[in-house]
Amino acid sequence: WYFSSRGFFSHLKSAWSTIGIGIMFGKHAFIWGGSFALKRETFRKMGIREQWFNSISDDTVVTRSLRKNKLKIFFVPKAISASFDKTNWPQLKEWTNRQIFFVRNDDYKAWRDAFIVYGFFNLTLLTGIVSLALGLFDSRFFILGILLLLPQLFTLIRNYFRNNSIAKLLPEYKKYFKQNRGKTLFADLLVKPLAMYNLFKTRRMKKIKWRGREYAIK
Repeated sequence: WYFSSRGFFSHLKSAWSTIGIGIMFGKHAFIWGGSFALKRETFRKMGIREQWFNSISDDTVVTRSLRKNKLKIFFVPKAISASFDKTNWPQLKEWTNRQIFFVRNDDYKAWRDAFIVYGFFNLTLLTGIVSLALGLFDSRFFILGILLLLPQLFTLIRNYFRNNSIAKLLPEYKKYFKQNRGKTLFADLLVKPLAMYNLFKTRRMKKIKWRGREYAIK
C-alpha cells in the first residue's frame, strides 16, 4: 500500500495502484510481483524458472502459467505491507505505462477490454463535465451532467470504504492513512484519465524503461 511522502503525483500513484486491489478479490486475481508464494513442486512442474529467462516480468509469467494449468490465485489481505513513495510526473508516467504494457504484452484480451471499459468511463466523465458547464445556460443539461457523474461519486465512496478496510489491516500506520485520505480520494478523480492515457500510450509501445535502463521488447 503506497503512502505519499512528497507531492501530488505520489498521491496519484497511490490512488492509481488501488486499481489492482479491487481486481485481486475477484476471479481475475493476478500475481503481484515480489510478493507471492508458490509451492516448489508447482514452480518446477510449470517450468517457471525456464520461462523467466525470456520474460520481462516475473509476475505475468506466473499468472499466465497458473491460469493455463487452471490453478487458483488467492489474495491474502493481511499480507499487505506499507511503502512510502516519492514520485514526480516523469516517474509516474514511466511506472504506470510499464505496468499497463506488461498487461498488453502478456494478456492482450485483458488490455483490449480495459481499453473499451476505460474509454467508456472517460467519455461519460467528459460528457458529464461538459453537460454541467452547459447547465449554466439550460437546466436540462445540468441534470444530465449530474446523472453522468454519479458513477464517479459511487467510485469515490467505494474507495473511501476500501481505504478504511485496508487501514484496519495496518493499524500501526493509522496516522498516515488519516493524513493521506483526502488527497488520495481527490487523486482518485484522475485515475481513469491516467489509465486511459496509459492504455493509449502502450498500444504500439516497443520499448520500456526500468531502473535507468531501456529494453527493446521483441
